[in-house]
Amino acid sequence: MQKTDIWMPLYIGDYLADTARLTTEQHGAYLLLLMDYWRSGKLPDNDQVLSQITKLSPDAWSNAKAMLKQFFSIEDGFWIHKRVEQELVASIENKAKNHKRAVSAANARWSKQQKDATSNAKAMLEECPSPSPSPSSNNDIDVAKATKPTRGSRLKEDLLPKEWEQFCLKERPDLQPNVVFIDFKDYWVSVAGQKGVRADWFATWRGWVRRQHVQKTQAKTQSDKTKDVLKGLTRGLLGGENDVGLLGK
Repeated sequence: MQKTDIWMPLYIGDYLADTARLTTEQHGAYLLLLMDYWRSGKLPDNDQVLSQITKLSPDAWSNAKAMLKQFFSIEDGFWIHKRVEQELVASIENKAKNHKRAVSAANARWSKQQKDATSNAKAMLEECPSPSPSPSSNNDIDVAKATKPTRGSRLKEDLLPKEWEQFCLKERPDLQPNVVFIDFKDYWVSVAGQKGVRADWFATWRGWVRRQHVQKTQAKTQSDKTKDVLKGLTRGLLGGENDVGLLGK
């Protein structure tokens, strides 16, 4: 027998109409018989078993049996209850229908998820086509192109990173990294819009430091030239060596 649900339908109106002449003890015995029938199937035509099911002594069961027997028919050594049999069949059919409905719903959800996943994967492939092979045979150039960031950002460093400081000290030991960084940050923070966006801020910092080196060198060279010219003019006026010719150099 297929297992039924853990609940048993009880139609109170029908039950009370059929059991109006039962005593309180007989009501309890009858309900216990129905519950055992629902869970275990047909009741055996055995007074010892039936008295155990109803929790009655053999004598008490003998008295109750005469009233309760009318609700059953005895067939092939079992007590058969027509209404309970009908409800058992209906319960099993409903359980099978609910299971089938749940399986169908789960399959529908799974199919939809699979279809959506396929569509999303196809859309991503269309939006992100594979890049064409690079014509360059230089592996270093190919690697650099593959790893080059495609998006930049504005300067986020509030303090001078250690790596930047070490580069500045190595490249320009005569500069003060923190002072240079303050000028660097103030400048780039003030640049508006896309012009203030860089893909590699460390590379921008290295260029900034190198330009500081070039600017300082140029200023010193021009100063030296000016001093040399003044010295030449001074010597000429004092009657010394005439170095005015330096102006033509």
